[in-house]
Amino acid sequence: MRTMNLPMATCGLIVLGGLCAPAGAQNPPTDHPFALVNVIDLFNFFNITVDPNVPFNGEEGPPPNWNQYKADPRLGTNPSAVTVDGNRLWIGGFYNGPNWENGGQSARLAWYAAVGVGEVTNILTTSGFDGSTIKYIPTINVGPTIYNTESITGMDYDPILKRVYIAYDDPYDFYCDPIFCFLPPGTTSQEPSYIAAIDADPNSPTYKQFIWKLDDPFYPPANPGIDPGDRFYGGVAVDPLDPTRLWVSMIGDPRNSTSTWGFRGINVLNPTQPALRLNIKNTDPATTACYATFYRQIGFDAVSGDMFVRNANALEWIERDPRGTIAPFKPYALFIIEPESGGNGICNTTAQGDDVQLVALGAPATPGQNLIGAGPNGIIDTTPGGDDRPSRLGIVNARPIGNKSWPNGPGENCNDAPLTGFEFGPFGQGQGLAVVSATNVEGLSYDLVIGNNRKTFGGNQLKDIRVHTIDGVPVSQLELPCSPPASLSSGLAIYDLDYDEASGTLVVVEMENRKAYVFKTQLTGGPAWPRYDYTRNQRVDLADFAGFQVCFTGSENPAGLSLNCQRVNSDSDCDVDMVDWNRFFGVWESQF
Repeated sequence: MRTMNLPMATCGLIVLGGLCAPAGAQNPPTDHPFALVNVIDLFNFFNITVDPNVPFNGEEGPPPNWNQYKADPRLGTNPSAVTVDGNRLWIGGFYNGPNWENGGQSARLAWYAAVGVGEVTNILTTSGFDGSTIKYIPTINVGPTIYNTESITGMDYDPILKRVYIAYDDPYDFYCDPIFCFLPPGTTSQEPSYIAAIDADPNSPTYKQFIWKLDDPFYPPANPGIDPGDRFYGGVAVDPLDPTRLWVSMIGDPRNSTSTWGFRGINVLNPTQPALRLNIKNTDPATTACYATFYRQIGFDAVSGDMFVRNANALEWIERDPRGTIAPFKPYALFIIEPESGGNGICNTTAQGDDVQLVALGAPATPGQNLIGAGPNGIIDTTPGGDDRPSRLGIVNARPIGNKSWPNGPGENCNDAPLTGFEFGPFGQGQGLAVVSATNVEGLSYDLVIGNNRKTFGGNQLKDIRVHTIDGVPVSQLELPCSPPASLSSGLAIYDLDYDEASGTLVVVEMENRKAYVFKTQLTGGPAWPRYDYTRNQRVDLADFAGFQVCFTGSENPAGLSLNCQRVNSDSDCDVDMVDWNRFFGVWESQF
């Protein structure tokens, strides 16, 4: 999520039962505030740029046109992740295709596998076929060491440093010891999962290139700043209240007993510096909220700095606490401890504030022993002395949207279908997440979170994209043209979302149709963005009525709709009929 650097006083947030809502708000909104302004076809990013039918034996080596293909590869077979900044959009690729080890035709086609990053410029007007798509060639991994479902799993743009941060996930690396993993002829290495910074400044000499890259810490040589035993898997997001900190999600690795689910805070200016560590896993069933098995995406409220995370079956809210000196989320370390290794074996710290002295100053201490405990205020007030250090951080996460918060209460098991939010439980799937602060949106009094929902893994899924207040109250669905509604089976139904607070731009990318949908909202004091504005002049008038007439198909429309006409389709059915007319006329009457 992008940062606006707004002071906390402008938000007027209050806490209600542990959940946050704007002060003075009366009733949640009944509709979302976004208008669809453009639909972008992303086909140019994902088609093969050379003839894949060139005859060769893929098991013995690369095709004769491989060097030509590597000079201009695709980003993948489908889009998987997105980040937006006003008029620029970045897309991450996903590979859904054959694996080289299966031999024959699979081995041949696997040489054309690719996963990387691209950019779309002029996103309010481009169609995707006018030269506005740019491939970041240095970021694209190419060849048969790429395994089915490898993808860019998370992206975020940093407008201060003009960088795009990405998370890359290699599932084959997860299941395969690298010593025994396949290496097809003509290849030298297999790409592990990684976190990276990419130069997105067109005026920079390193534009489109990696600035730094941290490989999966499970494999040696491990990065000094990340604990071994954890796998990069999902989201990345820059902290809006501390733009030097990039938060990344981790998945526990079953091959290593020390690995934990949660988040790592990387210093973007010094990425090998030891990262802050937040673990979402606690062994106390009486006090632990349901934790996710993996985290798909991360977002921030630009004003409060609260973290929102998308996991498999919920949107979780991790509240910020400005008292934090170790990490900006609750709760913080509950102890000062003797280091687990390399310590001097002595307590070097005296308790401060209301903290409790557990080991006397100067007394012997065993590795990892708790020396100072948090007092009644629940946080550590003590500054560690000598080589003593804070204990590992752990946070208990609220779940305003999705499965219920407590694991063992009556009817409140973590696997129960939720009472609100994503009703396709108990294991509703989702990837995307967008957080919309009400601070600078005209007429909006509640912060919103937007996320997609599908019933479970695999294809032929029921799905929708839902808008909620941050305390879980449903607002509406976000309709996508020519995308079947939730009542119909819809393939994989995978989306990613991002919202740019500074420009009021929301983008949704659809994996299967390879489309990007660009929405705008009216910022305080800014221009209105009415729905069904065919001419894109920010009013609905006779010219838009003429455009609506051109697009009108009636209720039966097997031919589909053009990209322009999709913007006047109101109900996702890929026709323009009387249902769309009634909604168009309602906006026209109020605008004209």
